[in-house]
Amino acid sequence: MSKGIEFERELRNVLEAAGYSVMRGAGSKGEAFGMAVDLIATRQTGRNSKNAYMVLVQCKVKGRKHRKGVMKASIT
Repeated sequence: MSKGIEFERELRNVLEAAGYSVMRGAGSKGEAFGMAVDLIATRQTGRNSKNAYMVLVQCKVKGRKHRKGVMKASIT
């Protein structure tokens, strides 16, 4: 399995744990606002709110050491 997909899945789990709904565009083929993205995450700002947060993510691991269990992220 590629390092990129492992990183995307790990980040997707972090976002979902923080209450976001996450969609994945495989191989950076997803697009939003003219940008290539791997993950698009959305979450309402409040229970009765029509406003929402949107997070656009492009994951890169090329040229960097990526070891399972090393990547740490927190989303608030």
